[in-house]
Amino acid sequence: MDKSRHNINTHLHDAGMEHELNEKLYRSWQEFEHDGDEQHAAELAGMKERIDAFIDTYEQDRANSVSRWLAWGKIAAVLMPLLVLGMAAFIIFPLNGSKNEEQPLCVMTAAKERATIILPDGTDVCLNSESRLAYDTDFMSDTIRSVSLVGEAYFNVAKDAARPFVLLLDNVVVRVLGTSFNVRSMPGNAGMEIALVDGEVKLIAPGEQIILKPGNIASYNPDSRTFEIEERGCRQATGWLRHEKTYINVSPDSLIRMIEHDYEVALSAEAKASINDAFTGTLPDDNLHEALSILSEIYNFDMKAATLKFKPAE
Repeated sequence: MDKSRHNINTHLHDAGMEHELNEKLYRSWQEFEHDGDEQHAAELAGMKERIDAFIDTYEQDRANSVSRWLAWGKIAAVLMPLLVLGMAAFIIFPLNGSKNEEQPLCVMTAAKERATIILPDGTDVCLNSESRLAYDTDFMSDTIRSVSLVGEAYFNVAKDAARPFVLLLDNVVVRVLGTSFNVRSMPGNAGMEIALVDGEVKLIAPGEQIILKPGNIASYNPDSRTFEIEERGCRQATGWLRHEKTYINVSPDSLIRMIEHDYEVALSAEAKASINDAFTGTLPDDNLHEALSILSEIYNFDMKAATLKFKPAE
């Protein structure tokens, strides 16, 4: 112990070349670290103070030296296990009187799960599977009622002329007073769609703002910064609320893949061979037996032998 301490003390005042000094410090520190003296902890703290003081002086002389950081890195590697404990305690137990920022309230749904939420203002939100709705704890005290969504949800917004309801999507803001609409907004605007059932909404995005009318469906293209409007009604967009899924002119191969994915089954060779024409129609998304019954009547295959096995969810 005394020998190791003497070596480090000597090296701290050594005026040799920098790389030699680094090696001397590191070797002496290793000897000191593995010394079994009972005063190890106290000596360690004192030694660190001396090294810190030495480094402060050395920084002034060699402010532009890259190798200076390498020297401290070697010594810090020895001290780090002891210092981390102190830092962790500071993080876990903050100073008295400190206050963490309030986190938004979030509702999340897993695969095959849905949820109905009533917001503090009375707005009803039906959240589809694998979706996330978030709003601040001061939702009712702001001049606007602001929420954010990733996934799909149906909103029946409570009217409040003094505080507009604002829905934040990826690149689009939906501003309303009181209305009903369905929104699908995946990360990166993949397949983003806003279907207005009742009332009126204003869509705001970089490059364009539009007013959406009932029965219209809007999608936003972030590349061209434009909205595309379709007047095809909202029944297809809101089918998930009725546990329905609508297929429009889907090819046989695509229909087979979608059926196997949506219902987590593997179709038999007979069923696959029978599905030989495009399909347009509506199937229940939560009833495999009924879905296969409808398809077997259209494509004339044996429903009882239609599936080989159930597949795990992807």
